[in-house]
Amino acid sequence: MSDIAISFHFVQGPYVELHGTGQEEYDVQFIDCRTTEVVYAAELKPGQWARASRRWFTEWRVLVSRDGCVLLDHRFDCRGKRVYIALDTNGLGDNIAWIPYAREFARKHECQVIVSTFFNDLFKEQYPELTFVEPGAVVEDLYAMYEIGCYSPWGGPRELNPIDYRTIPLQKVATDILGLQFVELHPEVSVDRSLKAKSNYVCLSEHSTAGAKLWHSPGGWQRVVDFLNSKGYRVAVISKEKTELRDVIDLTGGEIPLREIAQILSHAKMFIGLGSGLAWLAWAVNTPVILISGFSEVWAEFTTGLIRLQNQRVCHGCWNNTRFEFDKGDWDWCPNHKGTDRQFECSKSIPPDAVFAAISSIEKTDLRQQGLFLPC
Repeated sequence: MSDIAISFHFVQGPYVELHGTGQEEYDVQFIDCRTTEVVYAAELKPGQWARASRRWFTEWRVLVSRDGCVLLDHRFDCRGKRVYIALDTNGLGDNIAWIPYAREFARKHECQVIVSTFFNDLFKEQYPELTFVEPGAVVEDLYAMYEIGCYSPWGGPRELNPIDYRTIPLQKVATDILGLQFVELHPEVSVDRSLKAKSNYVCLSEHSTAGAKLWHSPGGWQRVVDFLNSKGYRVAVISKEKTELRDVIDLTGGEIPLREIAQILSHAKMFIGLGSGLAWLAWAVNTPVILISGFSEVWAEFTTGLIRLQNQRVCHGCWNNTRFEFDKGDWDWCPNHKGTDRQFECSKSIPPDAVFAAISSIEKTDLRQQGLFLPC
């Protein structure tokens, strides 16, 4: 048997490479220790490599042998080692939802976690245990790497997500990929709480990233603004997109840094919006949220610190329906009723009066440890 050297790591799946010369073949197996399944096996010669395609966390056993002689028998153990976790999306809500679990992974495995997000400035001060790098950065000397994202389309091998992301809460996407037990964790973002609000105000965002996420009640947003004004609130509209609402503080246009938006949200009496990144940001700074949503199921986003409005008597929840694959290129995506008078009925059927009731409930209810679902 010729002399060989074996290198291995768990970056984007378990990987083994044989170094040396000769034509002997060696048996390589990647085994799931929990199930004892041989997930992938190969025969390698020196100068060749093999990798299992599964990228989500697995308690791997890597076995290299020849003619019954075991040359390597390694069980995954990242204690004290460097692990890279990349949040593989630029969605604000996704990044806020998943960042707490990078820290949980570091704590569970007692390892050094390097993490990349698209909003590092929001998180660095709150997660000092983590080392932050920019997306796409080259990180050396890694034992393992995981990418977190809502990968699609479905129907093929589940190499990136162990469970269809449409069937689980957004935060559980991270715990499934990282092999953690799912518990809803409240994210943290950097905000200067020493600054005090100068007026009694509410933040509002009428926009999101798809037509299916919008509130399609004709004139609904203006009626909400008028209702809030009648109760003595000023209304700050904080969407990146421009607004045509009247009698508001217009903070739209995307020129205000996100940390300043977080600061503004942190002193608001409440936030009223959609299933969007700004709702997650409001939750992160402990501002009560009124979430108007028809496209997702009630369990899809966070479940504490909010009042959720939804009409379950009409078509709803297409985002979480496994019969449909979201088409991000179709702004008017409505898989059941596009082009009919029932298009977007999930949100059209949520009346402004329901939002008024939620506003009144927030004024009387402490939502910090609970959430409310108000059917419409």
